[in-house]
Amino acid sequence: MRLPRFETYLKDLLTGDASPSITSVQTFAEADYAKRPHGFRLQFASGGQAYLQLVRTSPSDGSDQRPEEPIVEGEPPTPIEPRPLPDGGGQVRTRDLEQYIKALITNSGSTELKDTEGYSEAPAESGQTYGVRVFFHSGAAIYILFVHTLRSGQGPSADTEFKVLEAV
Repeated sequence: MRLPRFETYLKDLLTGDASPSITSVQTFAEADYAKRPHGFRLQFASGGQAYLQLVRTSPSDGSDQRPEEPIVEGEPPTPIEPRPLPDGGGQVRTRDLEQYIKALITNSGSTELKDTEGYSEAPAESGQTYGVRVFFHSGAAIYILFVHTLRSGQGPSADTEFKVLEAV
């Protein structure tokens, strides 16, 4: 799955779930965040925000060079326990957000998906503490990176990039 289609797919999952903890889901383009091409700004009932960047690696067969995206399907990942975010407008723990997104993607039943993995479950060599790796039957992978986690009243800046808070 290429990034533009995944971005739409994930936005549909996030808005369709309608978690009361998430008050707004915007793509970076919709949020006028031009520093990175693909991702989301999530706003929470607590007033906090999370900026999630989407990064993709290509399959090794060169299929990304084709204008038409080849759809490669197989068995979807085994469903996992849903991880709803807490209600009530309190802070959202970053690990809970990671696991919520992982469960939404895993449980979507997409036959293009091969597996998902939370960074907190298997830390990346990059030093990222939280995020989600999404693996596809095509050989591609998409990484959901926590670029900014912001408390109420904070805005994104160079000082907040990849300095992930425990809760927002």
